[in-house]
Parts: sequence; structure tokens; C-alpha cells
Amino acid sequence: YALNSATCGLNWAFTDAAAGFSANPLVVNGRVYLGNRDGKFYAVNASNGTLAWSFETGGPIMQSAAYEGGTLYFASMDMY
Repeated sequence: YALNSATCGLNWAFTDAAAGFSANPLVVNGRVYLGNRDGKFYAVNASNGTLAWSFETGGPIMQSAAYEGGTLYFASMDMY
């Protein structure tokens, strides 16, 4: 969920994921990056909550992603 800090109202909600989120979101360059327990890593447009892309792994993603020097890092329970 993305909330408006001035009104506490809902700006948008991303509901495409099949399971819950355990990791914290990472926001970089207008995108929200989220790993999900469904084994997919999601990139969501921060402005409106639409899916930019997703990547399916072989296991749940339980840890938060990291970003450095133009590279996005995340780990999956498939050990990659």
C-alpha cells in the first residue's frame, strides 16, 4: 500500500502478488522493489502502483533487496 502522508489516504495498492510480503520494500528511481513469498520479485511504479516487471525464482523471497551502483541485488530461498 502507498499512503498519502498528508491525508493518510490510500494512493494505491499493489495486489498482484499471490502470497504475503516478508521483506521491506526498496524504492529507487521511481520504482518500488518487493520480494514475495510466492517466489516472485516485483518492480512496481511508485507513482501509480502498476506492475513494471516481475521475475520468478525457485523459492520464496524473504529478505529485503539492496541497490548499489545501478545494480539491484536480492536473494531467494532457492539459494541464488
